Amino acid sequence: MTQTATKFSGLIDAVEPEKLSDFRAFIKELNERERWVRFDEAGSFNEYQVKGEHGCGFSIDGNAVPYFHPNRSFHDEIIWLNERLFYDPTATLADKVINAGIVKFYGPSRTLEIITENTPWGYVKADEFFSNEDYQLQLCSNLENSKEKIYGTTELRTSLQTSARNYGRAYGSSYDVVMPEPLESRLVRKIRRSDILNWFRHIGPMFVEYYQTKPTMKGSFDHLTSHRGIGNYYGYHFSSNLARMPEVGTLVKDGSAVGNLSEDDPFVIAGVGAASSLEYLFGKGNAKRNQRLIQEIRLNQDEWFDFKSSDGSAQNAKLVTELGFFTHFGIEISLCQWGVYRRIRENRKMAANRAKAPISTITKK
Repeated sequence: MTQTATKFSGLIDAVEPEKLSDFRAFIKELNERERWVRFDEAGSFNEYQVKGEHGCGFSIDGNAVPYFHPNRSFHDEIIWLNERLFYDPTATLADKVINAGIVKFYGPSRTLEIITENTPWGYVKADEFFSNEDYQLQLCSNLENSKEKIYGTTELRTSLQTSARNYGRAYGSSYDVVMPEPLESRLVRKIRRSDILNWFRHIGPMFVEYYQTKPTMKGSFDHLTSHRGIGNYYGYHFSSNLARMPEVGTLVKDGSAVGNLSEDDPFVIAGVGAASSLEYLFGKGNAKRNQRLIQEIRLNQDEWFDFKSSDGSAQNAKLVTELGFFTHFGIEISLCQWGVYRRIRENRKMAANRAKAPISTITKK
């Protein structure tokens, strides 16, 4: 989708041809695979035959290597939120906000199912969670007693876990009744699986109050990152999740949006992965420069990705990107995932480890 050029236009000529060609090839293959699996329904991700020379970047030993596609509707947590919560007429704004936060901070939607097992609701019920200690204990116990993996394998959450643990150390947790210990021991205890969930007793009500104001992306990012432990990645990506929530977002299924959060807002924050790719292309730069570069690629993406009809890439891009083009968020994700691909395509061990991560299989037919 080529639009009016910015003053950053022309930078494409400054990129080394080999690097630009590699970026384009990755995006084209990614879109081709999404079309083949989700739209053509021609087979599974494991059955897809990689078209280009990608080493083990897309497949290893018959197992597909997953990436987060720029189309957020294919992401596991968004699928869960859309199908189970955002459009449930019985769910409150508080329910939607805190569950969107919990699933973002933990990663897999399966974790929410573990948390809410044997409870009356299929999601964390906000008013009960904020006030009912027995309900809090049940949810925390579900996490502590489960043997399943509860954290996503593709994002770092050390700062979240540390802040959540520190909150539990200082103010306690409903799970303390199961593991009683003297205060001096509690103040130095190790991280628990339920710490992030318990932390939402503190940050959850503040989130709920704030999102009633229908903030912009920048406002949301600033608010989230004002909480110790929530860095740029989670500040921006959690805001992007909420951009699909009808009460606060703009990208909603039924056209009922009344909010201001948008994945295509020019306010975009390059996470560590995207920033690394931008440095690879353009050299070192600060956050403001990275934001302008993402804006430039977004505005002139047909040129940057070499989308054209002759090889089907233009048709694929229009089909698989939900809106017909990559949003600002989509460009950030593209850069991030390309960085992952560059690290693992010649590293069989890393590729095999990533191939263990699940891929959502939702289709569009």
